[in-house]
Amino acid sequence: MEKTLSESKQEIAKKNDAVKLTESKLRVAQDRYSRTEKLNEIMAPLGKEKKEIMSDLLESVKTENLQKQFDKYLPSVLDGETPRIKKTITESVTKEHTGDKKATAKAEADDKTDGVVELDTIRKLAGLSK
Repeated sequence: MEKTLSESKQEIAKKNDAVKLTESKLRVAQDRYSRTEKLNEIMAPLGKEKKEIMSDLLESVKTENLQKQFDKYLPSVLDGETPRIKKTITESVTKEHTGDKKATAKAEADDKTDGVVELDTIRKLAGLSK
């Protein structure tokens, strides 16, 4: 008889734990729903960009204080004075620049013809050629 009594007490304890867990999950879901409803209600008149800014600002605010903080941030959000989210700068390096320059083929060709000046080039620079 004591064995069945202890088994019954264990089952009751397990069921009580399950009930507490279910109740806590229900409370969390209700809180999340009420917060979402409140946010949707107060941010309904804002545009898409302003809603994003305001939701970022109100992210860490308790649900009870949403309206108060919304009223506080609204003028600066509407005026556009809120700081934008800083984007990280990424650099892409396609090749490494060392500063060493190799002689080009044209420079080598010009070295061979230092003393020779083309007459066409001179006429063109002087404005005599057509």
